[in-house]
Amino acid sequence: MALRPRLMHLLTLLVVVAGGSCTTTNPLQPDGTLTLLGPIPLPELGLGPLDGQYCAGPRNCPTPKPFGASTLVGVATCDYATGSAACTPTTTVCPLVDPSGNQAFRFLVGDRNCTSVVDILLQSSGDGGAGVEWRVQERELEGNRCVSKGAPRIGVANVLGSCWSTQVDLDVREHGRTFRFIARTDWIAKR
Repeated sequence: MALRPRLMHLLTLLVVVAGGSCTTTNPLQPDGTLTLLGPIPLPELGLGPLDGQYCAGPRNCPTPKPFGASTLVGVATCDYATGSAACTPTTTVCPLVDPSGNQAFRFLVGDRNCTSVVDILLQSSGDGGAGVEWRVQERELEGNRCVSKGAPRIGVANVLGSCWSTQVDLDVREHGRTFRFIARTDWIAKR
């Protein structure tokens, strides 16, 4: 009978140790997400119109998003030759305020005569994060026409909260390129 309490104590100790080992202070998460980021970057070309609106005003990360604040979701992109040194994504479009998933950002990848298409759709979530859907349509030159090659590839990713990001690398095989994007969240106070 004395063995049973010791066994229970050992099991409790293992659960506590195992549970404690799952926490980390490293902001890089296993699925490629980063947390505790500073303000979301704006396009390098300055403030410019996007559907009649200008880039959102003051961004507030890394402070926590308060109840009632609007979620900002931005995208930074780049592409590079597959197998070469990776590129550093830059912001080229204004972040969206509380996106609903129905506006696609379209990016062209490859030869100017016939580019493949990458569409990124963003949707904010209640916790200040965002859902991301991406679609890649490979295209090839057939004679003098640019035609779709195969079915589009579709995938999803998540930004797990306010002031977080996630990075996705997409292989654009037809052009020997890798398209990299980072979706990132921030917040602004509602006016």
